[in-house]
Amino acid sequence: MTLLLQVVRLSQHFPVSGPLFGPKRVVHAVDEVDLAIERGEALGLIGESGSGKTTLGRTILQLYPPSGGRIMFEDVDVTGARGATLRQLHRRMQMIFQNPYSAVNRRKNIGEIISEPLRVHGVRNAAARTRELMELVGLPAAFVSRYPHEVSGGQLQRVGIARALALEPDFIIADEPTASLDISVRAQVINLLAHLRERLGLTLLFISHDLSIVSYLCERVAVMYLGKIVEIGPKADLEQQPLHPYTRALLSAIPRPNPRERRLQSAPLGEIPSAVERPSGCHYHPRCPLAMAVCKVDYPQLELKAMGRWVACHAVESAK
Repeated sequence: MTLLLQVVRLSQHFPVSGPLFGPKRVVHAVDEVDLAIERGEALGLIGESGSGKTTLGRTILQLYPPSGGRIMFEDVDVTGARGATLRQLHRRMQMIFQNPYSAVNRRKNIGEIISEPLRVHGVRNAAARTRELMELVGLPAAFVSRYPHEVSGGQLQRVGIARALALEPDFIIADEPTASLDISVRAQVINLLAHLRERLGLTLLFISHDLSIVSYLCERVAVMYLGKIVEIGPKADLEQQPLHPYTRALLSAIPRPNPRERRLQSAPLGEIPSAVERPSGCHYHPRCPLAMAVCKVDYPQLELKAMGRWVACHAVESAK
């Protein structure tokens, strides 16, 4: 398979207000992330709220200009793209947002929302294409004149999916697209995404805190903690034998329907530290049951530990 997207030491830092005199304070939302996604692949990105998942997705699309690093799309450096170049890039890279109600203009009807990118990019026969997209995502043709408040959350998320697909992109970032939906409709949206990915040959970065959904949709999983990737691997390997202590903690926190099922033993997750005043060394060491002296002073590099398994952990290194 060929590489479609690669980010190299990608960072996104936001300045925060502080004392008039003294060192500047920043939120290290994304900090020197390395990530590669092959064409046609679905990569899941998991982590707690506040770990930087959404910011990473928006920085890849350059909805936030990167603070550092590079974004490579089909081996072309597109970092800092502007104007017409960025518009052309956005034809091939799109995002499905978490909250469908906040992602649309409620003064526009469904047809206008879906066709907006078509009009912006000067696509002909926008009305016909809008009808095709509505059929593709399972929306009745009569919905074209309805407004967001007249449809359900699940139906409005289908509108968001149709809008993301309007320009026939190669790469989709889905930012927890089922998080704000009732549990009864989540499976419908997930099955729709799986169907569309197979039918259209999409490359997908699926952001979620729900590992069960990620496991259903994705071949590989990346784990993010406090702005950094701490583990990447095939989903089956990561689920059966997680290497990073944080990954183990995430898996152990998942509810199990069978109380007799054997579970991973791990320290409680506790509270995620501030992205402004991060712990020294490995940022996870204050919560880690395997922390050593070196963890407090030296951040481990993300390294290949086994076939397809990348991990940033001193404890894993010492176990070799």
